[in-house]
Amino acid sequence: MAPVIKRIMKVFLGLILVVVILLIAAFFCINSIVKHSINTGAPKLLGVNTHVDMVNIQPLSGIIHFKNLTLANPEGYTKDKCLFAVNEFYVSINMASIFSDTIKIQKILINAPGCTYEVKNGTSNIDALIAKINKGKPAPQEKKAEPEAPQQPQEKKAGKKVMIDEILLNDTKVAYSSSMTAGTFVTIPVPSITIKDIGKGKDGESFGEALSDVFNKILASLGPAIAGSGDLAGKAIGDGLKGATDAAKASSDALDSGVKDTTKAAGAALDSVGGLFKSKKK
Repeated sequence: MAPVIKRIMKVFLGLILVVVILLIAAFFCINSIVKHSINTGAPKLLGVNTHVDMVNIQPLSGIIHFKNLTLANPEGYTKDKCLFAVNEFYVSINMASIFSDTIKIQKILINAPGCTYEVKNGTSNIDALIAKINKGKPAPQEKKAEPEAPQQPQEKKAGKKVMIDEILLNDTKVAYSSSMTAGTFVTIPVPSITIKDIGKGKDGESFGEALSDVFNKILASLGPAIAGSGDLAGKAIGDGLKGATDAAKASSDALDSGVKDTTKAAGAALDSVGGLFKSKKK
């Protein structure tokens, strides 16, 4: 009996050793794994090319750092334009807070983000991408209606909250094209923005509330610049960001749907930019 127990223990310890080795390998190879996933896996999921030049994730330090991250335009839209691109994305997280009720993010830095909003035949490149992603999802199966037993009301558990010390958004540019601009791209620069103390003073906010708060502060930061410039495109962005803010508020309960509504609001804003350019031509 003793030899059998020894064999089992050897196999068991061997399996543990293999798992530990794999975990260590994954830990040290996490950057190449994430980079490979973005460059190879994400295109299969999204249906468009994605690419990142550099990934630096330091789990123990709470650092996430990407450079030159791009998301290509969907088929049928300008090929030499990216739907989204960012020169540098950097996040610093207080790792001690990960297992607490409130995740503390020390810094979010987004350098030179760019977005292309292109409308063809009444459909934007963003809407086309969303439709492409949804098309790949399996159709929901209908369930037979069954009598439901009365359930006791349950208290909703509070989800994770977030607190953000600082957000830096530098050198943002939006490129817009539609029939309103005669198919040419109009580049709209957005002033650099610094946002501080999201969720502070109230032990954090839900992710939806934080998103809404960020949009509100972006709008407040852009207000003086837009008012001082007297630029029609700038005014359109301001009006559009207000619409995006209202949409973001709806994401407090459902972040995913809130993001979708925000995207639609941003699209409506950029359509208004095209309308202004059309009116200028008359």
